[in-house]
This record gives sequence, structure tokens and C-alpha cells, in this order.
Amino acid sequence: SEKFVPQLLNLDINEVGVNFSKGCYPGQEVVARLHYLGKSKRRMRQFECEGEVNVGDELLVAGSKSAKASGIVVRRVQLGDKSSFLATVEVAFEDAAITLNNADGIELTRIKND
Repeated sequence: SEKFVPQLLNLDINEVGVNFSKGCYPGQEVVARLHYLGKSKRRMRQFECEGEVNVGDELLVAGSKSAKASGIVVRRVQLGDKSSFLATVEVAFEDAAITLNNADGIELTRIKND
């Protein structure tokens, strides 16, 4: 979708999802500019929490000064009473205390695979 560039979904790592050396595609200029000149401020990470999470739910980080949500749930799976999910999150705060942006403010645990 137009909501995410490949770098937010980690598709640029080892050029698994994007090949920067060939082809033309819609949005190529933006994606290439970020790859060659910039650095993505957000990345997809794995989290889990008690309770239910839905795709599109927003994440909040206490230390973030951004007016936008600090992240968004991209994919999720319910495992009994726990949710395991992939979400984009600000790289500067990926190891900070992160909660769901809802009335419950459920605290999230990052699953480190790196």
C-alpha cells in the first residue's frame, strides 16, 4: 500500500524485496532517494503483548516528540490470550517503553531477532 515504503517493512535489507540496481517502478525515486541519501527513521519490528491487537492499531512511545503515532501494527496473530505482531516503530525508540494507543494502554514487549 502507499502507507509504507519498502524500507519501513525491511524489504531493502540485502535487497530481498527491492533491487536498487535495475528496473523502474512507481515510487522508485522516493525509495531510491531514501536508500542512497537518507536513513529510514522507522523499521518493522516484532512485538507481543497480553490481549488482542488489530492491524492498523497505533503505538505510542513516551519519549517521542513526534505528533504522529510512533508506530503502526502491520500484521498480527492471536496465540491464546497473547498477540504476536509486526509493527513499524521509530528506530530511536524501538527499545523504549511502547504501548498501544488505546484506552487500555497495553505495554508491548519487543522480540529481538537481530
